[in-house]
Amino acid sequence: MPQPHPHPRPRPGLLGPTRPRPQPPPRSLRLAAAVEAASLLVLLLNLVTVHAGPVTSLGGPVHGAAYLAVVALTFAAGPRATAAARWCSLLPGAGGLLVLRLLR
Repeated sequence: MPQPHPHPRPRPGLLGPTRPRPQPPPRSLRLAAAVEAASLLVLLLNLVTVHAGPVTSLGGPVHGAAYLAVVALTFAAGPRATAAARWCSLLPGAGGLLVLRLLR
């Protein structure tokens, strides 16, 4: 007679219903949130140090485009994006990072 394994693996559904694993936020939203945060950091560092015009001229539109992409991608996420995530997406700078946290 075979000996039972000392620690048998529980079978799915044996201990109740299994919950699906949460899906990570879309890659495009993660990229847009990272660009938004990084461009804001560059703009603020430029402001407190040398205040170079070309950095501002390039960083401002990049930050604005990333901000708009975060808002659009959050609203396009469908039912995964709660009302809190949609409101957080409207916060410039940190909104993208907050949305990523809420969509986990």
